[in-house]
Amino acid sequence: MHFQSKRTHFELILKKYREYLSLYKFINNGSLQGVTPFCEFYWSYVYNSKYIEKY
Repeated sequence: MHFQSKRTHFELILKKYREYLSLYKFINNGSLQGVTPFCEFYWSYVYNSKYIEKY
């Protein structure tokens, strides 16, 4: 059960990353040059969701 909840969280982050890629590509005329790598996106997302105070 514990693994499934973590996998669900990972799938959510992966979905957000794919949305980010689509938006980035749209804004930059189809180019992905300069895009944030998934590893950085993942750690930033996890850090912000854990340690940044929600208003």
